[in-house]
Amino acid sequence: MGVTGLASYVQQLQPSPGEHLEWQLGPASVDKEDASQVVFVDGHAYAHHVAKEISWAQGARPHLLAKVLGKQVEIFKRAGFRLTFVFDGVLPVHKIDERIGRDAEKISRISTVMAEVVKRRALGAISATSSPVAATLLPPLAIPALMNQLREMDIPIIVPQREADVALAQMARTQSAPVISLDSDFFVHLLEDPDRCSQEEVSSSSRPLLGYIPLNTLRVNEDVLHAQLFRRPRVAESLGVCPSLLPALAALVGCDYTSRRDRASAMQEILGAKKGHARIKHVVKLLSGLNDLADPLAAIDMLMSRHVPAGSAIEVGAELKFAVAQYIGLNEKTLPIPPAASATITMLYRTGGFNHKLVEVATQRIFWCSPFLEDIGRAAAWEVARPLRRWAYALISWSTEQSRENQPDSKSLWEGLPVDEQLWVDYVRGNLLVKEYLRRGERLVAENVKPVAWDELKTLSISVTGSDSKHTLLSLSDSAREAMHLRILKSDTDKIRSLPVGIRPLAISVRSMISELSARGQPLANYELVALVSAGLVSYSRAQSESNLPMPTTNMATGAASTPLTLHRLAQMEVFLFSSLILAQSLLHPLIHHNDFLTGHWTCLDGQEFHRCIELAKGGAEHVRLLCGDGHEQADEQRLGLYRQVFEAVVEGLEDCVERVMSYGGVSGKKKKKRIKTKGNEKTVGQGGLRASSNLFDVLSSGCSF
Repeated sequence: MGVTGLASYVQQLQPSPGEHLEWQLGPASVDKEDASQVVFVDGHAYAHHVAKEISWAQGARPHLLAKVLGKQVEIFKRAGFRLTFVFDGVLPVHKIDERIGRDAEKISRISTVMAEVVKRRALGAISATSSPVAATLLPPLAIPALMNQLREMDIPIIVPQREADVALAQMARTQSAPVISLDSDFFVHLLEDPDRCSQEEVSSSSRPLLGYIPLNTLRVNEDVLHAQLFRRPRVAESLGVCPSLLPALAALVGCDYTSRRDRASAMQEILGAKKGHARIKHVVKLLSGLNDLADPLAAIDMLMSRHVPAGSAIEVGAELKFAVAQYIGLNEKTLPIPPAASATITMLYRTGGFNHKLVEVATQRIFWCSPFLEDIGRAAAWEVARPLRRWAYALISWSTEQSRENQPDSKSLWEGLPVDEQLWVDYVRGNLLVKEYLRRGERLVAENVKPVAWDELKTLSISVTGSDSKHTLLSLSDSAREAMHLRILKSDTDKIRSLPVGIRPLAISVRSMISELSARGQPLANYELVALVSAGLVSYSRAQSESNLPMPTTNMATGAASTPLTLHRLAQMEVFLFSSLILAQSLLHPLIHHNDFLTGHWTCLDGQEFHRCIELAKGGAEHVRLLCGDGHEQADEQRLGLYRQVFEAVVEGLEDCVERVMSYGGVSGKKKKKRIKTKGNEKTVGQGGLRASSNLFDVLSSGCSF
């Protein structure tokens, strides 16, 4: 991430160009008004940093990730920092090749983690170890969970039109503030305003706190926060090049602004076969002879004329100059946020309430199914939920509809964002294709996907409004948006609507998962269903600090190890939860501003809890043990009642879509044996302690009757 090899190269320089800084930590609660130091934080870099603090070996834990972030933010607040987090926005077109390469690398990392899972299972390991590789594979709900945690802590969030690094540099210059990240591009970016901060001021004892603070230099010791600050002039001096030539160094060494193909061509023409630190040393040597040049573009021209044959100098030079331009302010400026009343989607997007993946559909006709932890031997979890994304693509297209008489148009929703003006026309004509990048086996592929047809979307709109008059997305009532969301997810039932708002995402996502897997001829097993619902409710109740749902008081520890299949089921569940969320955003669902509904998409998801529940359910344990732990003699009736309510809502009308792998029954407390024949295989399972029933879903959850 950033300039290839530059971070480690700078770290080994002696004397170090970094300045050691200390902040005394104040009281646990510091008012925002008392915070004196403005600091900008790279949101995605910090997400990966925090991810290393927890174990991902049993799958997603977005709520725990958010709580760890919250604790670290409190430390910054105690140090007197006034934080603003800046997250990546829409991927620039020129970085698509870089993203393809990174996603391909992620697939390779998934294979590594899965091989370790299989190995540990074969050795009989009963617990999963923390995997540093797994921590690099952020699942889709991680960033939404982190953003919401920051909102709850009253920390400003900004999502720029493009990626975060250029916006961070611009804001740092404007407000004379440092940047916290783990991206070596910030050794190169101009973080101080040259018109405000002269070299004399930079060197004085009263200089402002300007520069780059790497995340890996932050540590707390005895109520003191320690860090290292790197100022651009001092880094350049330590390297032996003029500060203004650092962008040329980044372009020549290789950075995120040069594609891998561009990087290879530049290296071959100028640097030969040199790699790593040797390459940086060679570039420094080349540039040190050009320190009299203040313009990095002129330096590139000079190097082209000296080292590159005339036939390829123009092409290679253009590639390198494009990269240089991103560092020296020739790039596109961050646009101001229009008033909320005139740009609904724009405002939501800029403040983290409208996923950037949806904006990429509207602006580039691309959707990135980013690889994360799942079974490489099975179809990608993203693929199973494709029918839901087709609805999202249709809704995004509808939101860009051109104006009709007396109707609001797309300008009222998308102002300030470069929406594809042909998107709506192509969609209505049936010509629109969205390019999805997703995993197929161990490869990343691009596939064209058609949105749900306009006639089908129009029919759905008419069915919920009761009118065949023409509507725009913006003219729909809140109740119509909510009904459309539930119908797309096959969940518009009285039982679903009667559930608490925070529980609904769990129920409708499981229903949708059951339906789509059944349609593919890969039905969910009944014990998997029991585990998903039980684990979801336990995880949700744990996340509610002031909930009416009592916290489990008994031993809920798990010794269950993950398997490729259980990790894959968890990945599928997360994709369906994420799909429910982006569908709600595409519809401008009234509940996307409701905290319980929003957080319900990830507080019900915990890999460790799911593996505990599925191990117990697979072994025939009664549902009360799944929900309340080993000491379930004091089982809470409110929790059990909610389980029954959710389970009934989930399975209503879908009884035949779940595979009956095991059966529970019996009228005594004794265990009995019963063989259930499923697809030619026989399984022997323990019988539960409650009455038998002829209704499959009366006995799915270990003897619980509804």
